[in-house]
Amino acid sequence: PVSSQDWAKLLAEGHTKYCKDELGDKWKDPDAVAELFEPIVAWHKEKHRAYVDEMKVEGTFNKVVGKVQHEFMRLGDIVYKYNGVHCFGFIVNLQPDHTGRTGTAMWGATPAFEQMKIDEKDVISRQIANWEALI
Repeated sequence: PVSSQDWAKLLAEGHTKYCKDELGDKWKDPDAVAELFEPIVAWHKEKHRAYVDEMKVEGTFNKVVGKVQHEFMRLGDIVYKYNGVHCFGFIVNLQPDHTGRTGTAMWGATPAFEQMKIDEKDVISRQIANWEALI
């Protein structure tokens, strides 16, 4: 088996070789590299979007929203611990699943936010509905 470090090294070496072969002296030019990879990036975006759309139809996309929410909360927690800044926000998904749920959520990771979720639950629910309606 290949370790993740070795795999990353192989990818980086392959990327560098491909750029040098295709671009010659311009292989370090970010604009030239972006243009070279644009068709690949466009293909990936299209395939990923189709996958996401399928998950939304099947009703499994809310798991993704939950993972996104967890990552935002993890980063918000770090920001709060290191800088004393409250980070919170909304994840808005406009396409409901087969049960009618969108999985739209508010996230945050500070003690004040956790208390606000308890004290202002109705307000937060209305805010979520407003964001879905406005977007």
